[in-house]
Amino acid sequence: MIEVSEDFQGWPVKIKTLREILTEIGFEEKSDGVFGIDISNDILDAYPRLLTDDGMGYGVDEYYLIETDSEVYDNEIDYLKPIIKEHKSTNIPEIVKYEKDKQKIKVFNMFKDKTPTDEYIKQLNKYLIFNENLKEKEDGENNN
Repeated sequence: MIEVSEDFQGWPVKIKTLREILTEIGFEEKSDGVFGIDISNDILDAYPRLLTDDGMGYGVDEYYLIETDSEVYDNEIDYLKPIIKEHKSTNIPEIVKYEKDKQKIKVFNMFKDKTPTDEYIKQLNKYLIFNENLKEKEDGENNN
């Protein structure tokens, strides 16, 4: 896992590989070299929900995966690099500062979207009414 930041309490925030994620939800390496999960596991028919902290302490923004791409390609990621020195009197390592560094990684893409909000539905309905009114106006002009 690669540390990319620290949360508001100072705990490391690390990104995970797909293998790490799948292992956490129950996938195992089988004796025949296959990485899998029992076909009756409920998680196979559950929708992954992505939660993003709103940054204000009020809650989370909720997203769902809508599309994936199985192409794996090279990329580079910024990560948090601690600069460590040993404390002179105790010889205990101590972080004295952080720097941003880069690491080459393999990636694939997943796309997310939100579920419809009341405001989104309101805007869609306004659009439909506008288009219907426009169509009626055009039909009236074409009949004259």
